[in-house]
Amino acid sequence: MDIIEFFQFSAGEWFSQRTIHNLVSGELQAGKSEVNVENLEKADSTVIKLSEQNQIDLSATQIVGVQINWNGTTNREQVKDIGSTILILIPNSDNPYQGRLLQNRGDGDSKKNRGRYIMGSDDVLTMITESEDFTQRNVSGI
Repeated sequence: MDIIEFFQFSAGEWFSQRTIHNLVSGELQAGKSEVNVENLEKADSTVIKLSEQNQIDLSATQIVGVQINWNGTTNREQVKDIGSTILILIPNSDNPYQGRLLQNRGDGDSKKNRGRYIMGSDDVLTMITESEDFTQRNVSGI
């Protein structure tokens, strides 16, 4: 399965349950969310804007645009966790199972939200985003 097929299968409403262990502080964070995954066309204004901000030529590049919305809670105090993000995944021309990742979390500074993705032979997607302050790795499978 390539990245295009992965997000075609992922489109729709999902339930997510997660646990995060902070190795430095020892803090445990648990949460659950309702998640909506929507595939976006190249002509979508958000895709165009994010591509232009990152000097991506949409006419010469195959891309996958995705909007992900979530509404959930974290920890025992039931703190609300509501948000949205736009992802643009750009397959490598020589290996479509790996590529670049652009992310717009709505914070107005999409140039700092870059990374890469790897689509494994086991149909597991690993997305790695990096900034000056941190590296984050997200793993998803169908």
